[in-house]
Amino acid sequence: MNQQSEFERREQAANIADTSYMMNNDPREQRQAQEREPLQDTEAYQAGYAAAMRQRMEGYEGQKIYPQSQRRRRPRRLWIAASIILLLLVLGGAFNFATNVTGNHATLYPTRTFTVGAMPKIIVNAQVGSIRFHTGASDTVTVTATEKDSGLFNQSHAVNVESTQDSNSNTITVNEQKTSGSDFMHNKNVDIDVTLPANSNIQSSLNLGNITINGVSGTMDVKDNTGKVEIEDSTLTGTSSIRENIGDITFQGSITNDGDYTFEDNTGAINLTFPADQIFALDSKTNIGKVSNEFNSNDNPANTESHIHLHLKNNIGAININKQ
Repeated sequence: MNQQSEFERREQAANIADTSYMMNNDPREQRQAQEREPLQDTEAYQAGYAAAMRQRMEGYEGQKIYPQSQRRRRPRRLWIAASIILLLLVLGGAFNFATNVTGNHATLYPTRTFTVGAMPKIIVNAQVGSIRFHTGASDTVTVTATEKDSGLFNQSHAVNVESTQDSNSNTITVNEQKTSGSDFMHNKNVDIDVTLPANSNIQSSLNLGNITINGVSGTMDVKDNTGKVEIEDSTLTGTSSIRENIGDITFQGSITNDGDYTFEDNTGAINLTFPADQIFALDSKTNIGKVSNEFNSNDNPANTESHIHLHLKNNIGAININKQ
């Protein structure tokens, strides 16, 4: 009896030992086990979410799936377009302003008309621009002037053109002068046009620009500083002189007996064209250049008897005498 009880006690103790051996009471292992338990919940949640998504997508079976459109940016594009239009308007306004400010402006002076007698004398003095003489009625002189301004801002009548008549001497005088209102910001020039009788005497001077004479017969005293002098279809009489400082002199016409004619240039060419039967006594000189004479009348005593004296002087440039 006692032996059986002792055997049962040993068997129970062995069972308890086996149970203790199967259980892990290490606190570190218990913590890891507790940390793994939430993963089971997370995996279950994800599995449920995936099942819900599959159920939701089943409703779209057989249908096309379109990508979600991006958010429109029209307001930004509208701002860019508006800015470009505004810039173009500003540039256009600036161009118009610059045209009005710095463009070429022309101002026409009132036309002056004078009644003259036979063989009037026309005197024209100008600074910058052009002077043109051409023929019209036999008893009328008409003067027109146009002022041109290519400077900053339009400044009308910064140059004064005054035309006067002296009936006693049968003289018309045209003077061009700058006013006190003109300044360095304005490039002023005046074009003067004179219509005169075919038989007239001319006295003219110009600082910068061209002088042209067409179809006039008479004495001429013409001076140009920088530019050119062109005389066509005209006849020189009496004592006449044509002088140019920098530029060419061109004459096409005739010279009459008992006259003394001077063509002088500092830098440029002197080109003269006379009728084929023109006679003259020639006195020509050029420092740097060549003299060409189709009449072969250099210092010819026979021509000296004609009392037509032609004086040609050039510092730098050629002298050409041609037959028409």
